Amino acid sequence: MNTTYTSREQNVSNNERGFRAVIALGMLTAVISGAVVSPAAIAALSMISIYLVMTAMIAIDPVYHVTHRVLNNTSYSGYDKAQAYA
Repeated sequence: MNTTYTSREQNVSNNERGFRAVIALGMLTAVISGAVVSPAAIAALSMISIYLVMTAMIAIDPVYHVTHRVLNNTSYSGYDKAQAYA
């Protein structure tokens, strides 16, 4: 079993990829058009939109991946710790 990070299947569906791209485009449009004037808001929207675009392009959401692993109590080697000791 190959357990490298690149061998994992996608955890972002095609519909969600499109949705993320549209939301990111809306955020970037608000920043570029000048609708957002606060420097903190500009920085936050820019960072969030970059994250959404990158996860839409690679079809893997690392935050979801890690939280899913932690909440399901599974290790990164691909086996369930709870079942390993049963």
